[in-house]
Amino acid sequence: MSSSETTAPTPTPTTIVSGLSPTIISPADLEEFHASKTYEEFLNFIIDLNNSVKGVTLSTQCTLSPSVSCTLEILESLSVLVDDTPPLPHRTRFGNEAFVSWHQKLCSNSIDYMNKILKHSPLTKQQTQTHETNEQDSNDESYDIIGIFSSDSITSISKVVNELVDYFTHSFGDPTRIDYGSGHEAHFVAWMLCLYKLKIFAQSDFTPLVIVVFNRYISLMRKLQTVYWLEPAGSHGVWGLDDYHFLPFLWGSSQLINHKYIHPKSIRNMEIVSVYAKDYMYLECIKFINKVKTGSFVEHSPMLMDISGVKNWNKVNEGMIKMYKAELLSKLPVMQHFRFGTLLPFTPTIKDEEHSHEHDHTHHHHHVSKIFATSSPQTNNSEKMPQSCGCAIRIPSSIAASEGAKNQPRPFIAFDWGKQNVNSFLVV
Repeated sequence: MSSSETTAPTPTPTTIVSGLSPTIISPADLEEFHASKTYEEFLNFIIDLNNSVKGVTLSTQCTLSPSVSCTLEILESLSVLVDDTPPLPHRTRFGNEAFVSWHQKLCSNSIDYMNKILKHSPLTKQQTQTHETNEQDSNDESYDIIGIFSSDSITSISKVVNELVDYFTHSFGDPTRIDYGSGHEAHFVAWMLCLYKLKIFAQSDFTPLVIVVFNRYISLMRKLQTVYWLEPAGSHGVWGLDDYHFLPFLWGSSQLINHKYIHPKSIRNMEIVSVYAKDYMYLECIKFINKVKTGSFVEHSPMLMDISGVKNWNKVNEGMIKMYKAELLSKLPVMQHFRFGTLLPFTPTIKDEEHSHEHDHTHHHHHVSKIFATSSPQTNNSEKMPQSCGCAIRIPSSIAASEGAKNQPRPFIAFDWGKQNVNSFLVV
């Protein structure tokens, strides 16, 4: 770099202003949330999507509605933005600051994205037709989304757009911490749920929402993780399913239910994983993990190794649902960041001021053998898993660590065959 050149300033994250806010701040709030209608809607939506892909491969041909096609176009445009926003040089093992610039572009375009997809709402079309016949009303923000809420709760289009924007922009990671985790993934599901409540997505869209839309979203997230080295948000490390995701395992296990040849233990066979990853999200996750992590599978993914000992995919899927409720929807460090508004409302009635600003990091984690009813774990994982929302500890990306290891010279180690039993290296 010449003396006349200057280093580009660090981009500042863009803040989206909306009516959404995190309202779960104490264990009492979380307990109340579990009894709320929004919790029931969110969980039932995940289970309905899960049921829609039982035995369905990613290559299954399905009809794409205009709203699903529009969503794919939006995700594709975000992928192009990654290509237009290369990572900054001199990267460390932590997140690359170019992600902040990419996220700014996401926020700048998000209102247009939401307006584009709202055009596919039958309610919006109805409002538009009514509006066009009323020459006295020229304010677009006076449109109302009706038929979604109770008769005494009318929400303007502008507020709906702002809430959709908030959920959408929170689905791709935190531009301040340059990290991503299953909480961000949950916001993408919340975004899809909101569009379903707005009748933009229909029940007939459930299968393509998983095998097409969500799968494309996961592909985009892996691109972001790889290009910008996003840090895992509150990762359990080897004690979690994955540094970043949960739902590809849940819905992916549903895809494999009653498969004639692929069983849970098949994930130990890298040839099977490689051949069938293109058709099953669960196997694609295993393939990606093996690609970005070093060492043996049992060392870097002992929980997945334990789950591979479960008898069948139906049991795995049931265990995944239990685990999602226990390890995500029931964990304060995760749910304290989840956002609520008019489309997905939750306002706790119990206020615990004493604990309102404290993080609860003392959680009891269920051993995988209890959740999945395995008789004997494949690995000895009796220790408690660490739990963190990621607010205090930065966790470097395993992708960055792997890439860094590739750039390091391999040391020469002299090997004395005379002191080794050659037979121990032979495969019988």
